[in-house]
Amino acid sequence: MPAPLVCYIRGLLQGFSCSATSLSRQFAWSHDQLTRSLRKRFAWCTFWRWLILTLFGPLKDGWLIIDDTIIAKPYGKLFAQASYVYSSVLGKSVKGYDVVLLCWSNGKITVPLAWCWYKKGGKTKNTLARELLSVAKHTWKLKPNMILFDAWYMEKHLINWLTVNHWRFVCRCRSNRVLNACPVWQDLPVSGDEVVGWITWQTRVKVIRDDNRFLATNDPTLSVMEICEWYARRWPIEDIFRMTKSKLHLEECQGRSLRAQQTHWGTVLTAYVILLHQKVTKHPTKTLYQLHEAWMMRTNLSRSASRYYYQVLGTA
Repeated sequence: MPAPLVCYIRGLLQGFSCSATSLSRQFAWSHDQLTRSLRKRFAWCTFWRWLILTLFGPLKDGWLIIDDTIIAKPYGKLFAQASYVYSSVLGKSVKGYDVVLLCWSNGKITVPLAWCWYKKGGKTKNTLARELLSVAKHTWKLKPNMILFDAWYMEKHLINWLTVNHWRFVCRCRSNRVLNACPVWQDLPVSGDEVVGWITWQTRVKVIRDDNRFLATNDPTLSVMEICEWYARRWPIEDIFRMTKSKLHLEECQGRSLRAQQTHWGTVLTAYVILLHQKVTKHPTKTLYQLHEAWMMRTNLSRSASRYYYQVLGTA
């Protein structure tokens, strides 16, 4: 990894701002070096697989989680390819970028594996999700116990692809989704009810009602409680989005080019993985927020850890 990007990651972990001006003052790299490094092409796919295998080793068992997040840029008019996208958190459309993320989890750690940037007018999010799952299958050689996603990705091409590849899934289902010739809410009036039927021409699913939400799976042998437990395991990806936005400056990059924004995204996830590895190997009782605070305060913990991780990144 280029030295300016290593410095940039250090700034994300230890700085109060990720602007090139503040980082150049704090870490003695020139402003132009930092901005140029953000605009240069970098082989993130190759680097990311090397980094995860170096820090965590081969990923076995576990499950995969798919979701997308909005990188809001409401006050900038010159960000390349930024468009108005709907934010479910804000409940309205905002200007920014939409990124589809695939994560692997085993209940103890949740690791980002691959991502795609959604472009309005380009490939749909469901198509990007299938491409990410193909990466998990062919590049990472994973055999997940389950695929978890929300109602947005319950689309026939995706669930047929999962069925053909013999991968089980649990997802949220819209109440008006037609199953057995009628909306599921009509067949499931009470919490705990369940119904089985063909959702597409080749996928048979079981849909259950849990309070006011409907959950679906292509494994009819799962009980209502098991389906709810599996869907609850989707939540760690939301923790990644919250952590990167609130502590690791995900939405603060002022680079106007799309490549600069994409490089910033990769460095933010690298900073997240460093904190995750530190938690797993050294401080399992601490939260990621507590570890990040230690880096910010420049305690002995952060100084000793930083040398190791910067050496690792420097060999990539």
